[in-house]
Amino acid sequence: MTRRLVRNGTTGRNPVGNELIFTDSDIRIFLSSGAVAVIDADMAHLTERRWYEKRCRHGNCYAMSNGAYGSGVRKPPLWLHHAVAGKPEGRAVVDHIDGDGLNCKRVNLRVVSNTENTRNRGANAQKNNTTSQFLGVRRKKDRYTAHIKIHGKRFWLGSYPTEDEANVARLKKEQELWGITPRRADAFRRAGWAL
Repeated sequence: MTRRLVRNGTTGRNPVGNELIFTDSDIRIFLSSGAVAVIDADMAHLTERRWYEKRCRHGNCYAMSNGAYGSGVRKPPLWLHHAVAGKPEGRAVVDHIDGDGLNCKRVNLRVVSNTENTRNRGANAQKNNTTSQFLGVRRKKDRYTAHIKIHGKRFWLGSYPTEDEANVARLKKEQELWGITPRRADAFRRAGWAL
């Protein structure tokens, strides 16, 4: 079976089974789970692989390929975001700015340190925190404490009578240190920051 290149919202199918939609700006790859990965239109060569959804332990989903047989030779496994942005060297990682692991358009990918990637985890970063709804805030008896982690070390920011006051202290320190990261913008808006 040969790959049909179709444009302007029409569909096609790659030789290994993914349904594809090509537009002028992007290509949508339908994964076996029903999820959809998005890449830039000039990355059509990546549609020669079979892509599937891979869920990671922190809950995000990414597109992965175990290899392709298009040329008769099996290719090594590959994450879609590495295919687009390149596999970083050392301890650097590819970060999806909007938090959607299936949005692999170049404008949504950046190479960052693992620390910066962790800092950009977003609203559901504290899934196991049952004492507060806010990142970096804990309930201690009848008060709330705020803390922040910098290079793996936790710094105490104070004790406050309300959860909201502790959250504001945490957000002030976060903005002072790192600015407002894309996925944390909602937390700042909910606390009354004008962005």
